[in-house]
Amino acid sequence: PVRPRIHNAYILVYIREDLAGQLLAPPDPRLTNPKMVDRCEREVRNVEQRLREKKEQQTKIKIKLVFERNLVKMSGFWDFAEIPHEHSFKMGRDQMVKDLAAEVETLAGVPRNNVALFYLQYRNNPRQVRFAFMPQASNFRQHIPNVNSPHFDLGDPHLMVLVVAAKEFDIHTLKPISPSVQPDELARWKQKEEEETVILLVAKYFCPTTRKVVTLGCHYGQFSDPLHTMVTSCWLATRLRPYIESKEVAPVSEQDLGVTDVDAVAQQWMCWEEFNANDIQPRDVSKKIKEEHLVTGDVIVWQLALAAGEPSSPEVDRSVEVEGEVAPIYPVQNVLDLAQHIANSADVIVTLHDYHQPLCVDGVVSNGHWGPPRPASAAPLTIAGGKDSKGSAQPPSPANAKEETPEAQALALSPVQFTPAQEKEIKMDLRWHLRHVTGTIARTFGLSPAAANQLWLFHAAPASNLEDPLNTQRVQGEQTTLKDLKLSSSHLLPLVNPGRRRTEVHLHAVALPWELGSQVFERNLCPLCIRFFDAQVREVGSCLITVPTIGTVQDIMTEASAQLRPEWGITAPLRVLEVSEGRLHRICRPDHAITSLACFSRSNIFYHCLRVESDTEAGGLLEGHQLMEIYHCDRQSQQAWGQPLLMPVAPGEKSGAIKARVKAKYQISDGEFKNWRLARYIDSRTARVGPRPMKDDEIWDAEPDAKLYLEHPHPNPNAHPSRQSRYNKPLTIK
Repeated sequence: PVRPRIHNAYILVYIREDLAGQLLAPPDPRLTNPKMVDRCEREVRNVEQRLREKKEQQTKIKIKLVFERNLVKMSGFWDFAEIPHEHSFKMGRDQMVKDLAAEVETLAGVPRNNVALFYLQYRNNPRQVRFAFMPQASNFRQHIPNVNSPHFDLGDPHLMVLVVAAKEFDIHTLKPISPSVQPDELARWKQKEEEETVILLVAKYFCPTTRKVVTLGCHYGQFSDPLHTMVTSCWLATRLRPYIESKEVAPVSEQDLGVTDVDAVAQQWMCWEEFNANDIQPRDVSKKIKEEHLVTGDVIVWQLALAAGEPSSPEVDRSVEVEGEVAPIYPVQNVLDLAQHIANSADVIVTLHDYHQPLCVDGVVSNGHWGPPRPASAAPLTIAGGKDSKGSAQPPSPANAKEETPEAQALALSPVQFTPAQEKEIKMDLRWHLRHVTGTIARTFGLSPAAANQLWLFHAAPASNLEDPLNTQRVQGEQTTLKDLKLSSSHLLPLVNPGRRRTEVHLHAVALPWELGSQVFERNLCPLCIRFFDAQVREVGSCLITVPTIGTVQDIMTEASAQLRPEWGITAPLRVLEVSEGRLHRICRPDHAITSLACFSRSNIFYHCLRVESDTEAGGLLEGHQLMEIYHCDRQSQQAWGQPLLMPVAPGEKSGAIKARVKAKYQISDGEFKNWRLARYIDSRTARVGPRPMKDDEIWDAEPDAKLYLEHPHPNPNAHPSRQSRYNKPLTIK
């Protein structure tokens, strides 16, 4: 029916008259379905609770209370996200700060007149998150940070408030150190833009021996006081002694701790301002605080002045030995050195590839397997590690065992004998030059010292990515650093805050059989990668050769013939093909010049390679026959992929016969081949006919200028985004 019919059903029930009142009485929900009643009541309570919280969030603000004893637990450079708090409670946004001071007096037992409160504030110029004074006559609404402030959390809006007691109170127990001494009245703190008289500084200490930065606490004083007052008043010595006793920092002599002479302080102590984790600026200890342009909340770092040439750590004199070069280890003698050391420390994940590794474009390896990859729920392949020199399967390496990608599965099924990729994490410095990077990689992977000059570096697997190597003489200069590689590549992770975690870099390396500089380019030789394909269009092996730049394709055939192995089943005569993006670029004749090849100007020879196979049609084709390119095309995206097939076809040959010969050549099972379709399209200057699948009884050359392709699903469909990225690249001005 066009319209759905609505049916009504009725039921007639007879009940006893004396039970009518009992049966028709409304049931009690708690007796009939108590679980449903509890669920409904719980949902109502949750809705009411959310409404209360939403209303409370608009009228109240969470206060996270930080005492100075919490602040001294911080180590390293300043990170507002790591500030520990001791108490947390909510107060009205329109409440006065003096109410919080009264609450602090109840919690800590310190009179409110001897306490100063500071809130975490974001400065626009310069961009910093520091503590600022909170007058007790103000309300909390005035100090709530903006939504776009880096320290404001929309999921947990709060105010971080620092409580600083007078110097006469112990920072841990908050008890008076000397009851006879009258404590400072911090409630009378004055801070105006035009006349600041009192300042609070967060002081730290850096130990060059242990390379550790510890927080000493908060020091307040007059703007007119010089910086050395923190040393001459013995405040620094008092705060530093607990760290010396706990051996968190190296011992400091009593002579340095108890110095009172102004000139001696300038010679024995150094002071730095932690502008940010990457910018550490020196400060003159003999000048006044106001002259050094310090304001409340700034972070300063003290350290002992080192004599010229004095090593800051026993590790400074150690070096990584590399053939002909030593990877530099930069000494850390002051706070600035430490900041640069942390900012340039990198965890480099290096993957070492064998140059025999098969070509893998868009996740497709010419291995003779055309089905989809194994599902993630299937048992892992036992040959995930690839093949050894004898052709036997190797067990998967730990790197492959943790995640088996479709590309790794395809490489495992390849008949090529190659060493599986090895992955290791190496500690490096972003200031290293490329010669230091390659030397360290060679030493870590146990390669010969000479292999350091034969390593090529890439941002991705070289046989799977068309990008050029990073350290060839054609691309990079001698002074290129690891940081330059990182900043110039979109494949690398962005720089992170050095004070929080290290930078991670990914590199892929390939060890060549020769050095490109002295053994190749200086001799006017051209390096090429030759990949051998058998009659089943499978890559069975590869080699790297060098031919004269002024040579011809015949020189390539001569070098390739010397590299043939009997087990590959490839016999002379040979032909050389150039394949690009799944299509045949051209068949190279023996008299073609090397300089005319498309791969001649390409640096990544592993991706821009040459295909060499037996030329079964060298004796000539039958009359009327022609050598036809039949390429593979994805059914969904209509993009070519894989390696095309060259097959002689007869005039008037039917589609079914061509498909049968393709099936026999590829040795494909019936179950897999049923998803394949032979399609035809016409591309000429006079006509343009779109792709159209052919029936088995159709003649392939019924239309002039017809082209053939095999339409079937891509074996690794997830690789298509990586293919699209090769075409949709951002504009780069070099």
